[in-house]
Amino acid sequence: MVKKTLLFSADGNDLFNGVAGGGGNTFRAIDKKTGAVLHEMQLPAMAAGIPMTYMVEGRQVIVVAVGAAKLVALALP
Repeated sequence: MVKKTLLFSADGNDLFNGVAGGGGNTFRAIDKKTGAVLHEMQLPAMAAGIPMTYMVEGRQVIVVAVGAAKLVALALP
């Protein structure tokens, strides 16, 4: 998912691992201008979809599907 200054991505779906069916469970926030990884965290399972975002009471939330039927929600400060 691409925002104004950041790229949010997960290892799942072969994004950082070119092996078919490869991937991991790391989720990253990357600075678009420099390519620097600003934040990295482990998800409970490999990402199963593209991250999505929405606003709740003025606060941005990022949600990513993991595993077979779970969602992980992250709130931005």
